[in-house]
Amino acid sequence: MPDFSQDFSQPGSDGALPDGFKEWQWGVIYTVRPELLSPLKRGREYRIMAVTRRRVGKDEEFTAYKELYRRAAWMAYARIAELTCADDGEPLHTWVISQSWGCFGKAHRFAAAGVGLGVTFPNTGESLPQGLSPPDPTNLMSPSGAPGVSDPRRLDEIYNEFDVRELPCAHSDIFLFSYGEYVPDHRGMAFDPFVERAEKLAKAHSGADPLRIVRREWMWATNPDVAVVHVYMQV
Repeated sequence: MPDFSQDFSQPGSDGALPDGFKEWQWGVIYTVRPELLSPLKRGREYRIMAVTRRRVGKDEEFTAYKELYRRAAWMAYARIAELTCADDGEPLHTWVISQSWGCFGKAHRFAAAGVGLGVTFPNTGESLPQGLSPPDPTNLMSPSGAPGVSDPRRLDEIYNEFDVRELPCAHSDIFLFSYGEYVPDHRGMAFDPFVERAEKLAKAHSGADPLRIVRREWMWATNPDVAVVHVYMQV
């Protein structure tokens, strides 16, 4: 079990993964810019991207893109529902800026779908972008093209969900939520708030209540500076 009296002033870890556990098989890689963690500024455009990936058989003719698309859209819209504005006025406006679904890989094949959303609290009378229309269900029976994540430099928040487990496998109930938050300069910063936000999002994404944490890791990734927290949990 993690040591919840841990000192988060330096990179570290607590808890332990079981023997035979294979990492990076099931989880979410999440990255956010701090602007999305505060009330949004009116009139500014923000961008959120969600991608979900699943392992498929090497010779499988995959047609269930509808489920993957819905999952990606749910991740993006669920996060948007939590956003607030710094002042009152016009309601939040969202639009689809990108969407794709398809299969990729040769030795190991994966099916994926991605949805990118624009978000703004518009100024009164401001022209609102309309974006792309959701795909017709019949279009989600076949690939739209190579799926992927938009240019991360233009994104404020990214969810990259993956399930590449080849069942049965050892400890298949352990889920990883990898949290990354951009910071202007990591020097002198403690990890307490990042760990707290990582655990909150891990709980919301997995639906686990209570959160059964197996292991936590916290560290810095530099160039640019990013606070990284890994939360391994049983679900």
